[in-house]
Amino acid sequence: MSAERIGFSIIIPTFNRGYILEEAISSVLNQQAQVDTEIIVVDDGSTDNTKKVINSVGDERIKYFTQSNQGPSSARNLGLKNATKDWIVYLDSDNKLYPNYFEVISEYILNKLRFKTCPW
Repeated sequence: MSAERIGFSIIIPTFNRGYILEEAISSVLNQQAQVDTEIIVVDDGSTDNTKKVINSVGDERIKYFTQSNQGPSSARNLGLKNATKDWIVYLDSDNKLYPNYFEVISEYILNKLRFKTCPW
């Protein structure tokens, strides 16, 4: 298995963070390593421009879900129900991934799988 074949579902719960959400999404889209990703944004009842921000990014890897405001745990659970990749990454909408995040985590996963010492 190569790094390109590892699939990641990045789940981003958000509530009224349209002003900063694009930075979180860009931190996923602009990774140094090219891996198979989907970004699942779960809008937890926002009343701001969150949907407009998602539409302006215009990337087919983004899946957008909405729900009435139920809190971040519920939003994460909805994202998890809709995830299709093998590995899950939770990213809060006010955070960013380092540019080498997928490079580092893919290497770690591949090494653990190669030596079959994965603790889980």
